Amino acid sequence: MSTRIPSWLLRWATRAIRWSFIFGGLSVGNLLSLININEQVDYAAMFAPGDGRPRPLVGFAGPGLANGTMYLVSLFLLRWPGVRRNVMLFMLVFWFNFMNVANFV
Repeated sequence: MSTRIPSWLLRWATRAIRWSFIFGGLSVGNLLSLININEQVDYAAMFAPGDGRPRPLVGFAGPGLANGTMYLVSLFLLRWPGVRRNVMLFMLVFWFNFMNVANFV
């Protein structure tokens, strides 16, 4: 989903079906690896030479936008007094925050 939004904003996504995904089937291999997923993004047009639009934004979308946003949200929650009082909730939010930081590296 995080690569879909910049692709849509930069007009590389299929215009007719902007928000639909094709997830493949329910086989064990597909559920574990999501190998048959189709985001409806025109990758040939995206990587065509001579197009001046920012292609790196699509690659940065997952680790930068999605993980960055979730990191900031969880950092805010860690400082919230309601989360600090509940040890289990604090640990859950802490490890979620740690996971988002680790995805940057």
